[in-house]
Amino acid sequence: MYIEELSEEEVEKSKTSKDKKAKGPGLVFKLTCKVPYKTVLKGTRTSAAFHYGFSSPLEEGPTPLSSSWKMACTTAPFSSAVENSAGQIKAGKRKVFQKLKSLTVETIDLILREEEKKGVFVDQEDLVRWAKRIDKRNKKPDHSLEIFRWMDKKKMVFSPSQLELYVDLLGKVKGSAAASAYFNKVEPNFDEMDVDAKNWPAYVKVLDWLRFRKPTSGARPHVLKFPKLDDPLWAKNSTPTTPAQKRNLFSKLKSSESTCDNVLREMEDQGFCITKADLNRWIKLLKKQGQLQKSLEIESFKEWKYLCHYHRLRQRPGWKRL
Repeated sequence: MYIEELSEEEVEKSKTSKDKKAKGPGLVFKLTCKVPYKTVLKGTRTSAAFHYGFSSPLEEGPTPLSSSWKMACTTAPFSSAVENSAGQIKAGKRKVFQKLKSLTVETIDLILREEEKKGVFVDQEDLVRWAKRIDKRNKKPDHSLEIFRWMDKKKMVFSPSQLELYVDLLGKVKGSAAASAYFNKVEPNFDEMDVDAKNWPAYVKVLDWLRFRKPTSGARPHVLKFPKLDDPLWAKNSTPTTPAQKRNLFSKLKSSESTCDNVLREMEDQGFCITKADLNRWIKLLKKQGQLQKSLEIESFKEWKYLCHYHRLRQRPGWKRL
């Protein structure tokens, strides 16, 4: 669109009687339908001649805008279709969760198939989140376990945290033997001394059930106790360590640039006898003093020591009768 200059003759023709009487300078231009847009200004008049669907400001009765101008000047209201769609999906998933929470006759397959026909699709992340909520808030671990067993049946791959939750649910509902059997099925060649292993959290959860929990089958579980001070499998040296020596060791743990694991192993090699009570006391002191990293390192060392003792116990004849 161009705004072009009017010639003197065109100016005279376009003037009305009122224009001729008007005093003072003004602008004179007209609009033409050309692309691209260019502006040409010249002269000064008090009125302007509009030749593109507009009437002169001084003429009586405005000329209606063309349909193209109306479309260009009209702002369409924001569509809420996207918001409505998201709300429907959320509401649909909420219905699925309510059905899974009160799982009775309907199977999970039937529930999910019915909801898929309605356009509600559930993924593994949704199922895991709901299983956690049903277990913690609704106190129905058996329903949570059914969700995990369904996912396992569908050959879904579990992350380390999801596997940890699965074996924990197995321990709650089916007992420690079921939790241990499933973990051994998933990790048949698990390195029990590799604390950095991917599924180490699930392995520790299985050990917790073996140590502290009673299976639902009624069989007597094997409960492991932390080794005693003079147990040769726990301490390399049964010589007791004096309180002064332990205070010095704790000071060294706080100030050493090396990890607590290395310091504690070095102390054991030198004949220091460190007990579970010592480790727990140091962990609490370090947390109070704000040295959280050091406390976590001692926690890791304590767990490693327990596992070493546990696996040595398993090698003893008749260890299940302990």
